[in-house]
Amino acid sequence: MHPGKNWMIPFLALMVATLITTSGCGISLEQDPATSVNLVITGIESEDARADIKETLQGMTDGSGHMMSSQTVGDKMTVTLSPVTDVEAFIDAISFGTVTDVDGRKITIECKP
Repeated sequence: MHPGKNWMIPFLALMVATLITTSGCGISLEQDPATSVNLVITGIESEDARADIKETLQGMTDGSGHMMSSQTVGDKMTVTLSPVTDVEAFIDAISFGTVTDVDGRKITIECKP
């Protein structure tokens, strides 16, 4: 590749992303609050445990596609996950910890050591 053209790849990627998000093609990069759950998970002891929890959560969504965003500080991970239509069934399926609080679609979980 010619050294003067290195700027083209990031520029093209930005242009494609802009076109996708503004073209009305039905692709949304935001989660729908009506089908999202917000999880606050504490007591996570390792990066491996965190990865296992994320993998488990992906399998708990409705359908084959999902969206997940997460943030970690110390042993606490905050996750927004969708789509989840039946919150009660989702809560019943949690096996990696104990649900300590539920406030609508916000679920607080203490991990099992």
